[in-house]
Amino acid sequence: MNSSVGALLLAIAAVGLHQPAWATADGPDFFSVKGVASNDVLFVREKPSVASAKIGQIPPDGRGLRNLECRTFHGGQEVINSDAPLPGTTRWCKIQYQGMAGWVNARFLKADMEAEAQLEQQGKDLSLSDADAPSEGLHGPASGTIRAQMKKSRLSNDYVSVFYGDLTGQGTNDAISLIYSPFEGGNSMELHTWVWREINGTYKLARIVKINELFGESPRNVKFSPGRISVTTTVPKPDDPRCCPTGVKTFTISVR
Repeated sequence: MNSSVGALLLAIAAVGLHQPAWATADGPDFFSVKGVASNDVLFVREKPSVASAKIGQIPPDGRGLRNLECRTFHGGQEVINSDAPLPGTTRWCKIQYQGMAGWVNARFLKADMEAEAQLEQQGKDLSLSDADAPSEGLHGPASGTIRAQMKKSRLSNDYVSVFYGDLTGQGTNDAISLIYSPFEGGNSMELHTWVWREINGTYKLARIVKINELFGESPRNVKFSPGRISVTTTVPKPDDPRCCPTGVKTFTISVR
């Protein structure tokens, strides 16, 4: 065997042995940060390139970074369908973190197995109430109606959470949808919140919630009761950097 060819094959094999778990696909559902010094941050960029603008940062112990997609590049060109990229390639992953979406270098990512396990357990736990069930993405009986409204409003479905519960006290399966949409030409996200009433198996838009009534990231702990919905989100404290809010606030929405 030609010595240069042999060396190349050995190099490819070495890369393959050290590829992270997402080498053959877009990877795990969640990442955590690795290899970042305690006094440093992981920058989030607008595009998958070190020359791209920084749009935020993630702390060195950041966890729960949702994996949107991963891509491999060599010499500035994307490498397609490469399970074992040649030496010199760089892998970038688009992530969502606390309402921010952008690209980070995959060398600083590892699978967040705890978040993966929590997600899997949520899917298996049949005792969960509708308000506590997995909520991310369009799902459930109202998804078709919500999708149509999103199309009408020209919103993408990348960052959607839907929760179901009873607004009447009579066993209805009402819903609230929260859609995070990028501002045109900007790096921040705008929240669109819609409340839906179930009427004879169909869904009607009951309320468009104003931004001053509900804001923040990572909606959770959603509770339905007759005429109202409470939602907890992560909001910025006065001294928080723009990328990394740490406050917690619960909002109550009235629905007639």
